[in-house]
Amino acid sequence: MDRAQENKDLVAGFFEEVWNNGNLDHMDKIYTEDFRLNALWENTSLGRSGTAAKEEARGTIARWLDGFPDMHVTVEEQIADGDFVASRHVAVGTQAKEFQGIANTGKRGAVTGITINRISGDRIAEVWTCWDAPGMMVQLGVLPAPPGEGPPADLGARWAALARPADGSAAETKAVVRRAFAELWSAGRSADELYAPGFTGRIPLGALLHGPQGINGFVAGWRGSVPDLDVEVHAQHAEGARCTTRFTMRGTHEGFWFGVPGTGKQVSLSGIAITTVEDGRIVAEWAEFDGLGLRRQLLG
Repeated sequence: MDRAQENKDLVAGFFEEVWNNGNLDHMDKIYTEDFRLNALWENTSLGRSGTAAKEEARGTIARWLDGFPDMHVTVEEQIADGDFVASRHVAVGTQAKEFQGIANTGKRGAVTGITINRISGDRIAEVWTCWDAPGMMVQLGVLPAPPGEGPPADLGARWAALARPADGSAAETKAVVRRAFAELWSAGRSADELYAPGFTGRIPLGALLHGPQGINGFVAGWRGSVPDLDVEVHAQHAEGARCTTRFTMRGTHEGFWFGVPGTGKQVSLSGIAITTVEDGRIVAEWAEFDGLGLRRQLLG
């Protein structure tokens, strides 16, 4: 077995043992002494390190498992690049008691996410993780559903076909994705050249974007609300034709955005995306970003 697969198995084993088996003590064995947690939710992207990070990670998982005792996490896709492993996952569970101020609804919901792990030896040294918490809140009835049709019932199966492993140069894949962030998001140029006609993109709350016209319209809407929108790419990890990108968007909130009229505030939005590139064009992209953290900035 090669090192990349060993690292993938190590991370998959963490999800199985800690989340699915409820063995929180496993975290003491799997995390390094200087473990660092970078949790991209509720605008806490700076994270913690050492004992504080371990306690924060343990406490967060314990609260989820307490509120959703039957929660089960499935790792649906992994990308390994050197010491890094990115995993796209979905957690499904039934709320059984009060959870982070949300009264017990008894409803069943699913929360998607992307987690990047840095491996040191046979242990996890650092984590960046971003979950679609607003999507779960919509399912629990805490937040209103956004306009539109919502996610298709077969989203998981559909994405499994789109996210198939594909051949390609990792360096070229990273270059295409970086160009897309720079030209499309930061400069507001058209996606027609970089996105394939059959492109499918998934954004938080389960919405799907189709073709260059779909991503063009979506970006135009965001840039209409934040005209000076700029994206900083922090890191990329690629395996062949698939690439994980960790990023932060910044700009001035001048128009209606996430249900909030323009405030004039300087805001930031952290996230992680997994992108598939074929023949120099983007064919699929799954993005997660800290929507709750952004809303707190807009409403605070």
